[in-house]
Amino acid sequence: TATYTIQSGDTEGVLAFAIDFTDLFGNAGTQVNATTDATSVTFDETPPTLTAVTIASNNSNTAFAKVGDEITLSITADEVLSSPPTVTIDGNAATVTGAGPYTATYTMQAGDTEGALAFAIDFSDAASNAGTQVTATTDASTVTFDETPPTLTSVSIASNNTDTTKAKVGDEITLSITADENLSSAPTVTIDGNAATVTGTGPYSATYTMQAGDTEGTLAFAIDFSDEASNAGTQVTATTDASAVVFDETLPTLTTVSIVSNNADTAKAKVGDEITLSITADETLIGSPVVTILGNAAVVAGTGPYTATYTIQAADTDGIVPFTVDFSDATGNAGVQVTATTDSTQVDFDKTPPTLTAVTIASDNADTTLAKPGDEVTLLFSADETLNGLPVVTVDGKAASVTGTGPYSATYTMQAGDTEGVISF
Repeated sequence: TATYTIQSGDTEGVLAFAIDFTDLFGNAGTQVNATTDATSVTFDETPPTLTAVTIASNNSNTAFAKVGDEITLSITADEVLSSPPTVTIDGNAATVTGAGPYTATYTMQAGDTEGALAFAIDFSDAASNAGTQVTATTDASTVTFDETPPTLTSVSIASNNTDTTKAKVGDEITLSITADENLSSAPTVTIDGNAATVTGTGPYSATYTMQAGDTEGTLAFAIDFSDEASNAGTQVTATTDASAVVFDETLPTLTTVSIVSNNADTAKAKVGDEITLSITADETLIGSPVVTILGNAAVVAGTGPYTATYTIQAADTDGIVPFTVDFSDATGNAGVQVTATTDSTQVDFDKTPPTLTAVTIASDNADTTLAKPGDEVTLLFSADETLNGLPVVTVDGKAASVTGTGPYSATYTMQAGDTEGVISF
């Protein structure tokens, strides 16, 4: 038996040996440097290395992992190892398969360490030289473990209506969305149950144009989203700043419209009389209604109910006084123009002075063209239109007694001392 303890620096490879020997008679045998049974020993003092180490997740994004995702380390050594390497991922023993290259797998559990996953690979070559523990990939690949669902830190809603808290048909609704981390893709958003158009890469903007038939009232929305590790956030259905938009597609109406004049007869008007429209709407209006009377702009007062006034001018047209009322609700829905009262009131404008179409005078004297004291003088006359009360008549400057509703009769009994001559009236 010949023994030798291998030293550092000895020649690596199949070990060479030489055996020299002599028999008892001094005959030298032929030097032997090969075994008779083909056995050999290979000397190796070089530790093994890993030439390729990569890490990936079976997540849709292989650089991220959530609970339940499988992590795979792919390992290639520069030489045959004595056995599969020993691998931990986040401190947990991985399952190693293969005879070179190797794969080490681990399924992520709740409570594992969030962040870039740490790993360690221990290995030895066939000569039992231990390689230096490997804790980094050779291609800079990494997997980040994330078990925390994302949240939305800011959600607000607004309309492009003049009043951003209101919307009518055709107005665009915008949800502004900010998440606390990167999302795997743009969130999925519905507004009033309708798919919104989402833009941006964070923050995001989701828009929808209101349609006829959409639900009136405070607009509902829903936001679904997931982070880069595919952790689903809790669906969001409320804003973070209490903002809201109310949708209104119902046109406003005027529940009460009446018209009067400040004439003694409120259904009639002359030049200089003031016309007043009294207006009540079924909801709050955006500003005062726009009113014309006789084609002229009226002065509108009040915040609901409203009054619209106009003073009649000489140039205005005779007849039933026309008017228009244009109005919109607080959302901007325009009501149908109103041109009639709700109570059948109307005002008749008359700027033409009345005339008397027939006027005669006579006395009850035997000669009706003459009169003496005690005789009764009678004026008979008709007007071209209905008069406002009885006309006022004087005969020779004295009040006459007037009767009738048209034609009219005015009488006066002549007195001593009345003016002689053709009687004036």
